[in-house]
Amino acid sequence: LRLSVLAVITVMVSAVLGYYLNYVFMLALVGLPNMDHLLIFGQTGENLGRHWAAIFPRLILLRFLKWTLAGALIGGVTGLVISALVAALSGEKPRSVPA
Repeated sequence: LRLSVLAVITVMVSAVLGYYLNYVFMLALVGLPNMDHLLIFGQTGENLGRHWAAIFPRLILLRFLKWTLAGALIGGVTGLVISALVAALSGEKPRSVPA
């Protein structure tokens, strides 16, 4: 049961991490509409660090933390439910998490 929960949490958190790493890559190297001032290899001037410092916590970090927590909670519940369903369908008694 514990491994089932851990597996689903790992998948959910990995998906969130992958999404936000891709988002940072897009902002820094590829560019997104109306956010050209965040491009590392663009005409950014001296304000690049200031722009990233202003936008990173709000746009990336807080959302990443929020969705990581949501993914961990949803993944934990999903792991429990799926494990119980598999145990019920296979005829086994569901095992609880040892304390």
